[in-house]
Amino acid sequence: IEIAFLKLKEDTKRVVIGPSGEGGVYLVGLTKNFNPDWFTDHDIFTGGIEISQFVKLRKKGFISLFLLPPLFDIDVSEDLVSLITILDPIYFSEENMYYHYPEHTSNYIKKLDLHVGYTIGETRKRFLKKK
Repeated sequence: IEIAFLKLKEDTKRVVIGPSGEGGVYLVGLTKNFNPDWFTDHDIFTGGIEISQFVKLRKKGFISLFLLPPLFDIDVSEDLVSLITILDPIYFSEENMYYHYPEHTSNYIKKLDLHVGYTIGETRKRFLKKK
């Protein structure tokens, strides 16, 4: 968040985006120069992939754009499946770039006894389950 504030101070036309999976965003940093009408005029949060809508504003010269490292944004069960599958690799890696281990989230997932299930022979069809 500190980086986002610094980048917003550097350029009053800047928008800071924290991308998440599937084109969504976990953070949007704006300055007072951002025109709030752009949200509706350009379908920013209603026109599909949010990050693409900000890119359109950048291409038109309305804003400058700064991207933060991608993080998880849990909106639907598939997002939680993705997070659970990466928790152990993040925790047990000696080093990693960009990932923060979400200790409280991980503890709550363990408390709920949530795990990832799968169908044998189907590498993409994972789902949430309790042991």
